[in-house]
Amino acid sequence: MKAIVPAAGIGKRLQPLTYFQPKPLLWLGKKRMIDYIMDTLLEVNLSEIIVITGYKKDMLEEHLIKNYRQNFTFVCQKEQAGLGDAINLGIENSKTEENEDLLVLLSDTIVDVDMKKFTSGKKTKIAVKKVDDPRFFGIVNVEGRKITDMEEKPDFPKSNLAIVGLYYFSSIERLKNSLNHVKDSGKRTKNEFQLTDAMKHLLEQGEIMEAFKLKSWIDCGNFEMFIDSNRELLKKSKLKNYFEKADVVDSDIQSNVSLFENVKVINSKLKNTVVFPGCTIENSVITDSIIGEGSRIENFKGKVICSDKTILKK
Repeated sequence: MKAIVPAAGIGKRLQPLTYFQPKPLLWLGKKRMIDYIMDTLLEVNLSEIIVITGYKKDMLEEHLIKNYRQNFTFVCQKEQAGLGDAINLGIENSKTEENEDLLVLLSDTIVDVDMKKFTSGKKTKIAVKKVDDPRFFGIVNVEGRKITDMEEKPDFPKSNLAIVGLYYFSSIERLKNSLNHVKDSGKRTKNEFQLTDAMKHLLEQGEIMEAFKLKSWIDCGNFEMFIDSNRELLKKSKLKNYFEKADVVDSDIQSNVSLFENVKVINSKLKNTVVFPGCTIENSVITDSIIGEGSRIENFKGKVICSDKTILKK
């Protein structure tokens, strides 16, 4: 089995955090986002992990090569043309002979799943979760567990079962044929070459697809969700806060706070806050905040979301 991890985006909704590093390298819970993705992938045997890179690709590639010994293939998606394009590039640029099944996991999709169960049974499976507003997702219609139809970001959804970014395809060859069909037809949804359109074509060609309902799915799409995701990841680790490698002096660290390596907090109060490595916070009261690497915050009270090396003094 091969895996494809699309990770080419610029992380626009998380700017300015992503000004200096790609979204998968942002810190969350106890480690970087991409490390949670790797934890999930390494639950199964993979002949090759194909990472679709783009924005600040060298940083992501360096992190993966330095920290993992898997068989990586890095493929640059020069134009952000959609998830279908990313998967197509990954399949076309694979360097291993094996050509049977394929696992796809988005680089910002942190899931609580039994990966061995998800990839068993020789059936194509799409991970789904009920959402409040399905207009922002690809959605599936089901009869029992069998998928009967799907649509990308519909204006008038017929279902609230959202596709969350985890896929298992029982045949790479059949998926490739459907991707080529959509590409050759020139079909675009929301001006992008969509994986959902290729999957719908697969469905129309008789592919049996199963909806795999997740109990837990962590989406880090915007600042509020990022802070909520931090709470969920800490809770999963049975932690109220995380600051093993930080220096905390005369300070009140309340709930949902992650302080990473070489962070110093002096005479301050923090709540619902993620502080990236190398920061100093002094004489401050901070809540609902995300603070980029190497920043310094002094005599500040309130909420702050800032990129790396920010200096904020009052």
